[in-house]
Amino acid sequence: MKQYFTGFFTAFCLTASAFLFLGAQNNDLGDVIVRSLKVIDDEGNEVVTLASYKLGGFIWVWNNRGSQAVEMSVDGNSGGYFRANDIEGKSKVEVRAGGNDSRGGLIETYNATGAMTSYLGTGKSGIGILRTFNDSGVETGYFGTSKDRDGMVVLSDQNGQIGWSVNGKQ
Repeated sequence: MKQYFTGFFTAFCLTASAFLFLGAQNNDLGDVIVRSLKVIDDEGNEVVTLASYKLGGFIWVWNNRGSQAVEMSVDGNSGGYFRANDIEGKSKVEVRAGGNDSRGGLIETYNATGAMTSYLGTGKSGIGILRTFNDSGVETGYFGTSKDRDGMVVLSDQNGQIGWSVNGKQ
């Protein structure tokens, strides 16, 4: 009787092992559902975060100094948003689809002190514009469309006072 049990138990273990080994060959994890995913480096520092929050999902990437280098997410208006920062984590370039006061896409650039230096995008009324700013963030140039849908150029001094302007209306 003991030999029957030993034989049965051995057959059971071999069958179970076969199923386990065959099942281990499948690399498909199926659906993995999490609220966040964090990647750390060899020292335990967080270098990438993929997560969700009330507006949608986001991805953050940190550099080796612990400063945020890249952010890709949803902005406050539920449009797509991408930001690239300098080595200290200060924003240098922002690309948005429908963010801020825009009803379309936009690109913003910033200098070392954090002042905006350029804006290329869509204005509130749906017009295309290019704005430039001095190192203090004061608008010194505007190239775009007027409220009357004509082309226009405006140049201002260092304090933002208009010095010259022209529009394309004939």
